[in-house]
Parts: sequence; structure tokens; C-alpha cells
Amino acid sequence: MDQTLGSSFLCGQCGTHNRLNSSNLCLRCRRLIPDITAPVPKHVDLAYCHLCDSYKHPPSWTPTKLQPNELLSFLVKNLRGPAGARLVHSEFIWADDPPRRISVRVRVTFRMEGLDGVTVQACTIVYEVHEEPCWTCLLARLDQNGLSGLVHVTSQSPKTLLSLEPLLDAERLAASVERLEGRATFSFEKRADAQDLVAHLQRSALARVVRDELYVSPVEIPKTPLQAYAASVEVSPIRVGDLVCLPTRTSAHLGNLGPFVICDDVGGDSVAFLDPLDSRRGFLDTDKYWRFPFRAVMSREDLVEYVVLDVEDVFIDYGSKKYVGEVRVAPVSGWGEIEMSFDVKTHLGNDLEEGDYVLGYDLLEAGILDRYRGFDVPNVPNVVLVKKSDRVEENNPEEEEEEEDEDKIDLVEENKPEEEDEGEGEGEGKDL
Repeated sequence: MDQTLGSSFLCGQCGTHNRLNSSNLCLRCRRLIPDITAPVPKHVDLAYCHLCDSYKHPPSWTPTKLQPNELLSFLVKNLRGPAGARLVHSEFIWADDPPRRISVRVRVTFRMEGLDGVTVQACTIVYEVHEEPCWTCLLARLDQNGLSGLVHVTSQSPKTLLSLEPLLDAERLAASVERLEGRATFSFEKRADAQDLVAHLQRSALARVVRDELYVSPVEIPKTPLQAYAASVEVSPIRVGDLVCLPTRTSAHLGNLGPFVICDDVGGDSVAFLDPLDSRRGFLDTDKYWRFPFRAVMSREDLVEYVVLDVEDVFIDYGSKKYVGEVRVAPVSGWGEIEMSFDVKTHLGNDLEEGDYVLGYDLLEAGILDRYRGFDVPNVPNVVLVKKSDRVEENNPEEEEEEEDEDKIDLVEENKPEEEDEGEGEGEGKDL
């Protein structure tokens, strides 16, 4: 008997009737198939040196004069799927409308054989190209300009470099500053200034020195050679107040913290994360972070203002300055037009009162929960509150006039008893 009946068929796993498709499986059985492309990164940053026309392939650089097939093999060379899966096909995806930033899209297909049969799945990887001088070109720049110090700072978040205080102070001491999106190069006339910048970045930010070298320039100088210091520093894109989704390994290391946590403090030795659901804090060493680095899910620019409708205390942790409270909030932007409110657990229980304004992240509107649906975390809130808003209520002019009138009346009433006492004293003197 033929399993296909017109445009329907019997599922190969459960035997139910379904519409005909290429996989010969129903929707429920297709969802049970594991995603073998999950370990494959879907977004890869590709460094390009425009001075020598080469791409970064750690620990070396590869020249760009490659044929399309050679370039494709260079891009997918280090891709790794799960154990037992192998790469069977790769191809470029050409876009009709090129994006603003230079990017390359590659579609790869993996094949894995198991007890249940053969699984073939494909995914798209976006390689985003950004300019970054290689180490050889950095040293050559020292020789050309006759400088004694050069520091190249990079970050995956361009906004991080704009807000770092050490970089703002270094601009006043630097001989020249070259800024691009997500990276900056500082040139110094004194070697000590470059070394101080690297030390200051390590103390005040989550940064690591990728490479540094005390370089002896071949430029001939009478009696003494020119010793220059060059360093390449990478700064983490995580800032204070950002929302972070901790990886499973990091969350387990911090005592099952999160996974959705707030970056509470960033220092030179560690970074502190705060769980808004139970007010617990966890400290992650800088070295352990750079072994398995991760980025923030939402930054401070994504904060939404809410108004507090009700506050209810849950429990108090006497060893901490904060305690968890359950509050009901509503977004200020849509308040009055759309009746929408959220019941949220927050670490700001002792700081909020009814009618206050608070800043937080809207995970529901941003689609964060759908992106991280694989985490087994109960009662993940739709809103994560971060801090109390600095918004000041504007007083009504009529109310201000009424307050001034009341103050004048109070002053008049205070002066009346003194005038009456003086009048009585004068009358008694006349009678005598």
C-alpha cells in the first residue's frame, strides 16, 4: 500500500497523516530532531589589515590574493560541528543589496550518521569584516613616525571605547589618535605613556593584552638605539548595567547564577554579576572570562522607563543592602493608551515606592526569550529592572502659587501674637 495519499503522507516516525514535504516527517517529529548546527557560530568577526592586504587567521595572517574557492576554504577551515558530524558542502550567498558594513555570507551543510539514520542540516554563517592592522604593520608605523610607544585597542562594541575614561585621558597625552569603528590606535612620544595606558586599562576595565613587545627600531640614532613599546589590547564589550545571559558553564561555576544577570561592577581582576531575581552576586575572574568570553544581550541604550504601580516585599537579606521585592510596573511610553503591566521580582525592593520611575530591559519586546529558549530556567521575567530613574516630576505652576500663598499665610500668623503682646504692654503703661 502506498503511504502517500494525494498531497498527504504517513509520517515515517509516528505514522500520522500530514501534508507532503521533503523530509517525510510531521512537524512534531521534526522538532524532536537535534540541531547538529547549534555549536557552529552564526556570526564571525574577520579582521582585515588594509596596509598589507591580509586577513587574520590566528596566530598568523593570510594574504587576500585568493581565488573564490581558496577564500571559501579559508573561511570554513576552522568550523567544527558536534562529534560525529562532518562538513559536506559550503557555498557563498550573494546578496543583491549589499549591507552598510562589509560582510560575507556562507551556507554550510553538515552530515551526521547515527542509530536513527542520517541527519543532514544546513545553516548560514555571516563573516563580518573589520579593519585591524597586523602586528608587523604596527611596528612599521613606529619606524616611519619615529615614535616611542603605540597602543592598539579593540572591542566588539564600538560604544565601549567611547566611554572608557583611560582612553579619554590618553587622547591628551597622545601624539596622534586614529579611531575606527570598534578600534583605536594611540601613538605616544614617550614609552612610559603607552605602558601607563595599558596598565590603566587592565585596572579599570575588563581588558587583556593580546600581545606586547619592547621593540628595538633599526633607525640609526647616535650612541643609543631607539626602544619603542607596542601593545595590542582587547576590551570586553560588557559594561556596568548591561544585561548578560551567562553561558551554562559560567552559570554553574558561579553557583547556578542567572542565567539572565546584570553587570554590577567591572574591575581589573574580576567582573561582578547581580541576579535580579534573588539579589545574589557572583564574581568571575578576568582570566576565566577570557577563556570563554561572551557578550551582553542588551546594553544601557536599550533601557525602557517604567512607572511603579504597586510594591510588595518578598524577603529580606540582612547581609546585603538590597532585598528582593515583587513590584508591578507599566511602561511609561504606552501608559494610558495600552493597559499593559508586568509583575516583576527585582533586587530594588527597598528603593522603590508606588509612583516611582525605574529603568529596565523589556525582554519580551526585544525577543530575547525566544532567542534563549534552550535554558531551563523557571519563571524568567518579561522585564528586568536595573535601577531607579533620575526623572524629576515637574510641578504644576498653579500648585506652586498655592504653596507660596500658604507660606505667606503661615508667616503672617506667626507675627500676629508678637504684635498683640506689644500693644498690651503699651496700654498698661498709659494706665499707670
